[in-house]
Formats: sequence, structure tokens, C-alpha cells
Amino acid sequence: MCSTWSVEHHTALNAVHENCDCINSARRDRSFPAAGYHDVYQRSRAIYQLYGAEDKVQEFDYDVGHSDVLPFRKEAYEWINRWVKNDPTPYEEGQIQREEPAALTVLDRIPAGAVNEAIHRSFIKTHRVEAPKNLAQWEKRRAVLLAQLRETVFRAFPQSKVPFEVARSPERGWASRYAEAFNLEFTTEEGVRVDGQLFVPRGGAEGALIYAKGAEDVVYPIDYDPLLSVLGRHVVLVLKPRAVDYPADNYKMATLKRTAALIGATIESMQVWDILRSVDYLVEGEGLKLKSIAVYGRKQMGALALYAAALDQRITRVILEDPPPTHWQGPALLNVLRVTDLGEAAALVAPREIVSLTPLPEAWRPTTAVYALYRKKDAVRAANSLGEAMKVWEQRDR
Repeated sequence: MCSTWSVEHHTALNAVHENCDCINSARRDRSFPAAGYHDVYQRSRAIYQLYGAEDKVQEFDYDVGHSDVLPFRKEAYEWINRWVKNDPTPYEEGQIQREEPAALTVLDRIPAGAVNEAIHRSFIKTHRVEAPKNLAQWEKRRAVLLAQLRETVFRAFPQSKVPFEVARSPERGWASRYAEAFNLEFTTEEGVRVDGQLFVPRGGAEGALIYAKGAEDVVYPIDYDPLLSVLGRHVVLVLKPRAVDYPADNYKMATLKRTAALIGATIESMQVWDILRSVDYLVEGEGLKLKSIAVYGRKQMGALALYAAALDQRITRVILEDPPPTHWQGPALLNVLRVTDLGEAAALVAPREIVSLTPLPEAWRPTTAVYALYRKKDAVRAANSLGEAMKVWEQRDR
């Protein structure tokens, strides 16, 4: 008596905004669209037909909203009786006598040590992060971890890259005094476009900074002050990955996150793809000859920048600001705690630079341990500004 539906129809029809333990094949139930369960039935019936057993699968729906009505119960019980008991007797429900709530009570008090409200934290066996003992051990672990990330955490990445389809126009705000400035929009995957601003030094530059903005960073469009020490010295791409400036309240965003999970992704894993494609855009779309590419992100966006760098060696530096200590605080990536946590994931960037504008979490000790194995302790460093993080005053970076 519990219907199912196809992911295709459930997501395409924007029907993930509700959930229920009781799901009937009700034609007017907007949360569980009829197109979805019709599709599942047709696919299932085709398999039964191969065995000449199409009489053993059946669909029954009813013109009603989200409710449990007698026709559903009658069809369900008669079907079970037929195939389990070999009993063709028509089902007669009669008068239902409802039990008093007290008669249904199992326990008269909450058991000591009850774990019901925290049981979800124990469902998945999480990976225990340990610092490697030597470089050979780390290199072996690194290869395994990168494979696991690609096969599980980022499995929903597009299989191919689509054309950028760039829309670009001059930006004539105050930041244009420092560099050639443009408003920008380009495609990162089919049907998905991201926007931002591009600043190209008039005298040219061999280095670039991608500022991956988070939702908390998108307030006013002219907030370029943190970039002042970099503008005019490096190419700067201010990127707004998908869902960052999308007009969604908490309710709508929760629906988007649940929908993403149905297709094997999260909003955050999709944003990693957008960051990776922004690297492609600078190199391929703009045709820039860059010797260095840094990615900067605040809070969770910094953690996503780490994963982008782990997957793309062209990223030579990751700049962090107030990153979370563990994935328990975010960002949400499917299956990630099964294979690693941020204290180890950051080490995948080694021996390239990690610069933090705030103190790194204590839980990131495995990262510094890996850098020590590369004899690159100084490659994990602190800075007070993006200019200092980008070493704008050093001649070799100009």
C-alpha cells in the first residue's frame, strides 16, 4: 500500500518539498506525482512480461488527495490474501473500532540511556583520520582517497564539459579604476549558469585569484574592499557558484538540498564543480596564460576550494578564512565522512600552498603533518589579507 515513484519525475515536477510514511497512489497527491508511479509501474511490468507473469504485478490508483481511504485498503488486502493465502474472498472492512491511545502505550517511562534522538549519528561508520608515518604511506593513502572521492563523493559530476556560452559586459563601477572590469555569466553544466565579475590588470598578469563567494558574502554588489590589495596586480574572478545568490528562503533551500540528494549530489558538491569550471574558464574561455591560480573562500566555501584544488593541480594556492574543523559542521558532501574529514582532505593540496586568514582548526593537525613529510611546513602559513596571501609585493608573482 506504499507507492513509489521515479526520481526523474519526483525532481522534475518539484515534488520533494514534503515527505510522509504513508504514500498512496493518489492521483491528486502533489507530493508524490502520478507520473512518477505510473513510470515505475510501466518499467516493472515490462520485466514481468519477460517472464510471462504480468498478472503478478498491478497498479491501483484512486482519484483522491493525500489520504488513506477504503479503496486503497481493500485493494491491498485482497492482493495480499490472493498471493499469500490463496484466498480470493472479497475484503469487507466493516466498522473500525479505534483503540484508545493509552492502550497503545508500550512503555510508561523513557528508558535510561535512550539513544533515539541521536541514533542517526551512528548509522554510518566514519573514517578515522590519522597522520601518516612517512611519505610513502601518505602517497598510497592519497591515491586511494582521490579515487574514493571521485567514485563516491563527487560521482554525480557531469560526464562531459559543455561550452561556456559566455555573456560579458563592461563593469563601470569604482573597481574599474584598478583593472579592466567586466560583469560575467557562463555555463558550467547543461542548464546551469553562474555569474560574477572579472578584473584583468591593464598591464597583464601571470597570476589569478578566484574568490568563490558564499551566500553570506553576497550582500552588496560593490563589496570589493577585501580585494583592493590584489586588484590591478592579479586577474581576479569573483565567482557566485549556483544557489549562492538564488532567491530561496530556508524552506526552499531545504527542498533544493533534498532534491540534490536524490540525484546523488549536494548543493555543495555542485558548487565544487562550478569552481573547477571557473578554472577552466580563465584558462580556456579567457585564454589567459597563468603561472598560478589561487582560490579563496570564506567558511564552508574555503573547504570546497580545498576539494577543487585536490581535483585540479592547476590550483596552486588555497586561501581560507574561518574554515570549519570537520564535515559535521559542513559543508555537506554525500558519503564524505565514510572516507575522510577536512583535517585529511586539506592535505590533498600538499605540497601546494594553504594560506589562512584566521587560525586553522586544531582538528587539522594531519594536514600539517603531511606538509612536514614533504618538507614544506612553510607552505601552510597565516596571512592578514588577500594581498599578503597572494604575495603581491614579491616581484616573481607580478
